[in-house]
Amino acid sequence: MAISQQIIVSTVKIILLVLLFMQAVTDARAWQTARITPNPVVDFPKGCIIWNGHLENERRLLVSNSPESVTHLDTPVLWHDEVIGKSGKVFTQHRIFLWHANGLASTGIKVGVTVENLSPDHSLTLTGGRVVAAVGRHADPIKGVGLPIAVGALDIDNAQGIPLADPTVAPATSLTAPAIRGVIGWNLYPGQMVGAIIELTVMKSIPSAPGDLHYMVRVVAGRWGEQMTGNSRLSEGGNGSGLSAMQVKVSHAGELMTHSRGSWAHCDIAIDNRTHPFSYSLNPRFAFITFPGANDLLMTRANSYDSQHASIDGNAGNWGVMYRITVYVTLPANTSRGKRIEMRFVAVNTWSKSSGQVNPYAGAARVNGGAVNTIPVLKWGTKRNSTGVIWTFTPLPGNISSQTIQLVHAGGACLPVAIMLKGI
Repeated sequence: MAISQQIIVSTVKIILLVLLFMQAVTDARAWQTARITPNPVVDFPKGCIIWNGHLENERRLLVSNSPESVTHLDTPVLWHDEVIGKSGKVFTQHRIFLWHANGLASTGIKVGVTVENLSPDHSLTLTGGRVVAAVGRHADPIKGVGLPIAVGALDIDNAQGIPLADPTVAPATSLTAPAIRGVIGWNLYPGQMVGAIIELTVMKSIPSAPGDLHYMVRVVAGRWGEQMTGNSRLSEGGNGSGLSAMQVKVSHAGELMTHSRGSWAHCDIAIDNRTHPFSYSLNPRFAFITFPGANDLLMTRANSYDSQHASIDGNAGNWGVMYRITVYVTLPANTSRGKRIEMRFVAVNTWSKSSGQVNPYAGAARVNGGAVNTIPVLKWGTKRNSTGVIWTFTPLPGNISSQTIQLVHAGGACLPVAIMLKGI
């Protein structure tokens, strides 16, 4: 009888040890279980901090990525943003993210940006133009195109200016000067693509001129070298030569696609964990912040200008957006000095809707206004699933310290990515 009891007790102990071991393995790998579903809804792992973001920066954002591949030129306007200014406002700032490929088999195309003045009362001046852009193979979008513009976007104030032969856009009723001005454009061979982030200010040439701002920004496509006028008055030089948009409706070809297309009133997202700071004592090993997720899907079809023709998922990838992420860390007063926190980026378990394959992430980031760090192509489940340590800081015991991260996603890469904080 005593032997039977000993066997039962030993068996129970073994079962408990196995359960504890399985729980430990589950906890250790918890960070690998984060995933984004096609809805998308995010399953956050243990240790992940779920923050809410909000839109900031009143620079308008135009995202033109649908259709990604231009396969016909029947409707040359790929996307647009109509600006109807408030009374007394004399200028509007813009950021334009465009991502398009030449999908024609044997025809070169030109993709570019135009501004049309719809006001009969005053002329416009295009100023403050900056651009980061890359042209590469559509078959290699991340390294050849996405990463260069993500890195450049974090330093766009020092980016290449946009040389305009004439920055003036005449009133809509002018018979002697163009009311549509080409801003910048790129020639693409078949199989090539262009990605670009453009910042531009459109203002009244004379601030006191009558009438409110009313104009249209367009992303357009036409044949290489074709004079896309549609109006004998339209002929301009500079980088935008031949990109005057025809008076046609925007292409609806990609409105139900998952690629992003829309225009929004803000261009950046701010997120912080002030209400739930990362605590070294409570979670000394890791914490996670995952982007994009359900907490930062802020640019939707519903809140886009011309929502009827915006893509059904809005700007689900937050393309063209700069994140400002403030990480708050607390260290108990009784903690010895010298405790450090490491920060790195980690690929998250995502999959392609079409192929079911795990997809990569890439982007660019910098911490506290320092050097720009390239986040190379990361892929969950491989040896290249995380960056090296990009930042190390030492919080003071008894205080809450903060670190500010700027983050831009690289076009062509799947999302999301996680920021890992690890106490050492």
